[in-house]
Amino acid sequence: MAWLLACIQPPDPSTWTGLPAGDGWPDEAGEPIPAPGGLDAPWLEDVAAYGRDELPSGRADAGSFGVGNGQVFGMIGLDDPVNTLTNAIGPGYDADAGFFGDSAFLLDTEVTDARVQRVRGTAIVRTWEAGDGAELSTTSFAAPDDPVLVRLVTVSATRAGAVRWSIARADDEDPSTDELTQTRGSRRTRLTCETGSLIDDGWEIPFEAGEATIRCEQAFADGDFTSTTATVDDARAAASDALAGAMTLEAPDPKVIDLYEGMLITEWTQTTNDLVSPMSRYTRGWLRDTEGPVRLWLRAGLHEIGRAHV
Repeated sequence: MAWLLACIQPPDPSTWTGLPAGDGWPDEAGEPIPAPGGLDAPWLEDVAAYGRDELPSGRADAGSFGVGNGQVFGMIGLDDPVNTLTNAIGPGYDADAGFFGDSAFLLDTEVTDARVQRVRGTAIVRTWEAGDGAELSTTSFAAPDDPVLVRLVTVSATRAGAVRWSIARADDEDPSTDELTQTRGSRRTRLTCETGSLIDDGWEIPFEAGEATIRCEQAFADGDFTSTTATVDDARAAASDALAGAMTLEAPDPKVIDLYEGMLITEWTQTTNDLVSPMSRYTRGWLRDTEGPVRLWLRAGLHEIGRAHV
């Protein structure tokens, strides 16, 4: 945290000389994933400098981005394929009954290139994968007021084919059910898409040559499931409202600024019921898990958020 305190009162910007060519961090993570043609949201291409622009090579070298809203949470970018939603949990972050199974969108060909990015100023995570004659991108966010993760799936192709949204069924699931669900204790999750066919382990989504975006949802419940009408604009506004009033940084390296913002976004998405669990295994609230985020929020000027967690 020492570097963060130093950034609160940075040196005179006129003294900044920048980094020598070829040294330090790059300014950008790579080419932004193109925004889907059906969304009037060009800001989706304004991505944070932290990202990954290669095929996954294992968790030891992978980074991940969290998607959550205090009721539901999952990580993207940690597994292969890069769009896999890992450690999904909800409603609420108590993991006593275990996490739900990983779910992923699978292109019908070998993937030869991939990217994962976070949209700056948001907890919206985007992935892109390319294979023979087709490109698959996902735009994932948590509905601000509902225990639902929304996943917009865009396919740009020069041929017809299919994408499968796959999740392993739990041993106690009934394969004859007309909806795809998993159960963990008293909690359940359900996968639905606005088009395609329900198959044994997921949804099969056909596509034709051209570009199309399909909306899919993963809902969580300990009772009846709900759906949502939330959009990417709603998700962006929720993050903006949550972090309104936070201290801003001025620094010669944009990656420092993105690191600070990413820390705030991470703590925000991992917060539930006035408890904080910033570790990779989400569970009940512990004092040791709360101390770090509270210090960060106080130093960032988010005093009311900090007050709610002490």
